[in-house]
Amino acid sequence: MRSLEPRDPEQPYDQLDRLLRQGEDGRFTDITTEAGAAFKTGGMARGTAFGDLDGDGRIDVVVTNNRGRARILRNTIVGAGHSVAVRLEDHGANRDAIGAAVWLDGAAGRHWVQPHSSYLSSSEFTVRFGVGENASSRTVHVIWPDGQRESFDALVADRVHLLKRGTGRQAKETD
Repeated sequence: MRSLEPRDPEQPYDQLDRLLRQGEDGRFTDITTEAGAAFKTGGMARGTAFGDLDGDGRIDVVVTNNRGRARILRNTIVGAGHSVAVRLEDHGANRDAIGAAVWLDGAAGRHWVQPHSSYLSSSEFTVRFGVGENASSRTVHVIWPDGQRESFDALVADRVHLLKRGTGRQAKETD
């Protein structure tokens, strides 16, 4: 961890933020030195929230600092590939389907609708899947918080799809 000289005796724990890239093998590589000026200033970061703040399809980051200003890290990477994004809508009190599991045909792993991400922070409820250069339509599977399963077909890349409970096809446990 790279520490800074204390700017303020009351904040002796200032550190530089780090940026990690996950490779196809699941391992992370530190790319902080390639990340630009935002990663050359430090602070006492305590919270991060993730979401597409400007509607361009790329995930941006908001970092909060103790006794400091929040920082917005806007993702401007060009040619990052395609993504399929979904937002779930459930009935009743859990309208945002918090706790639902979501996965994409042909992609590894499941994602859960979990807006919390860090200390006193909340990220967007949209679940995003990077699909690289493959922009073909996909099937998304959902296990709603009560265990009911549904699949949604022909979702195209590079847009956010609103998936309303009861509008997909009933899915089997093998889907």
